[in-house]
Amino acid sequence: TLFIDRIQEVPIKGQVTLLRFFRSVEGTGGAGNNGSKKAPRFLASSTRDLAGLTQEGIFRADLFHRLNEITIYIPPLRNRKEDIMPLSDHFLRFYARIYRKKIPSVCSQTFELFHQYEWPGNVRELSNIIHRLVVLGNEEQVREELKQSIEKAPEEEAWQRESMPENEIRSPEVGLENRPGKVKGHQWEATASEGLKDISQRVVEKVEIEAIMRVLEYTRWHRKKAARLLGVNYRTLLNKIRKYGLGENLET
Repeated sequence: TLFIDRIQEVPIKGQVTLLRFFRSVEGTGGAGNNGSKKAPRFLASSTRDLAGLTQEGIFRADLFHRLNEITIYIPPLRNRKEDIMPLSDHFLRFYARIYRKKIPSVCSQTFELFHQYEWPGNVRELSNIIHRLVVLGNEEQVREELKQSIEKAPEEEAWQRESMPENEIRSPEVGLENRPGKVKGHQWEATASEGLKDISQRVVEKVEIEAIMRVLEYTRWHRKKAARLLGVNYRTLLNKIRKYGLGENLET
């Protein structure tokens, strides 16, 4: 069985290669080294309508028809909110088992916000939020972030309908205003003359600062424990704390 995730992102040349591979495997009947024959199975997922992409010339029609034997349509999470509760329960148990933690209980207020939220990141976004909730144990912060996202949703839709000014690109804030310790330059603006690589680096740094601060708060600034949770060695964490100015007078 071969599974291809987000097949709509495969470029045309890659689609040709896939088509040749499918034909070659089907031509041999999937025969293995021991002479046994098993029918090969090809599974693919897409977040876009492949039939529409074939009409636009973005996806090869011959590859589409080769794959389009059985189609299972899975609606986005915002259209099947009755699945939020069982999915949340699954992710809570999954991450609690990984981190050897007690399965946290989630209050009804949080689930109400889950149902109000539109989930632009689909099931993966729900998984990430539950992951963060299990690791950090701060359900109140999760609720606050969801409230802010729900309130901002109409504004973001209006913003997307307008063109972005050419001379200015602003990064989203990541909520560092009330964090303990000093944070160097967590508010910034980038002009259109600044390269995409530089802008991307700044965004990565902001996300990294947010992750480090959350785990440090969770561990009450126990840096060795924080390093284990972040999956980095102790020295790397100390270097990043110094780099971003998150603490002073750190012992080596």
